[in-house]
Amino acid sequence: MAPTPSPWPTYVGRLSQAYRGTGSVRLYMLELPNRDIIYVSPQPGIDIEPYVGRNLQVSGPLAYRADLRRYFMTVMQAEPMGR
Repeated sequence: MAPTPSPWPTYVGRLSQAYRGTGSVRLYMLELPNRDIIYVSPQPGIDIEPYVGRNLQVSGPLAYRADLRRYFMTVMQAEPMGR
């Protein structure tokens, strides 16, 4: 059976730790192939920490955050993309 497509936007990029925080929420940066950056944070129960420094495909609701001056995604699905 094929995986169900995500109802949210999906992006692939290189994951790194963000050096700014939003309170108690763990924040990461996803550098997209076009060099744009979106901030991401996993929903409870999803651990993306092991993928820091690797390419990761993420899906989730996306909204512009003025305090970050970037788009922010709550990661609902994550899948590593090669090495």
